[in-house]
Amino acid sequence: MEKDFLDIIDWYYKEISQSLSSKETIGILDAVFKLKYDSDDTPSVSNFKLIDDEYYKVDVFIRYNEEAINLWQRYIDLKK
Repeated sequence: MEKDFLDIIDWYYKEISQSLSSKETIGILDAVFKLKYDSDDTPSVSNFKLIDDEYYKVDVFIRYNEEAINLWQRYIDLKK
């Protein structure tokens, strides 16, 4: 499986490059080079997302030692 990583990565980037239109890509790159972070009518860096973060999320607290357990208890007490 590990030997297949390079092929999988190559395939992934080819799929990404094919799915983006050239105009869209050029607009984003132009925004990066011009440091355009916010814009309403043209592409900007703030509009670009490499990874879509619209997925289900769950916060997790790991009680890995006594200090963590005490902190968690303090948190619970403060919420009350």
